[in-house]
Amino acid sequence: MKKRIRKKRHRGEFVEYGIELCVRLLPGLDVDGFNPFFDALINAVEMHGLCMGGGGNPKTGDCEFFVTRVSGGRCVSMIPEDRDEVVMCMEALDTRFGDAIVSFTVGPLVDAWR
Repeated sequence: MKKRIRKKRHRGEFVEYGIELCVRLLPGLDVDGFNPFFDALINAVEMHGLCMGGGGNPKTGDCEFFVTRVSGGRCVSMIPEDRDEVVMCMEALDTRFGDAIVSFTVGPLVDAWR
């Protein structure tokens, strides 16, 4: 496959990786408990040069995100060290918001386009 096509289809050297982050908060958490957690999570992720998309439901407490790296204003591939940073951020947030966080799961690096 030609390089131009590989780039267009995100194959070979153009594969971009990211991770899935699943957080389970206490069901029925009020806005005063829900929003500070999200603000802290967003700040922690952005501080490491990463970006995150997704959201959560305060009624059920289920939150799902996809995290990847940002460079030059666009999303690029994560590396294993980036995943480790997300794990450390979540462990720190678990200490800070431990009464609100039931559990969290940081998935393996996966192809962001598949």
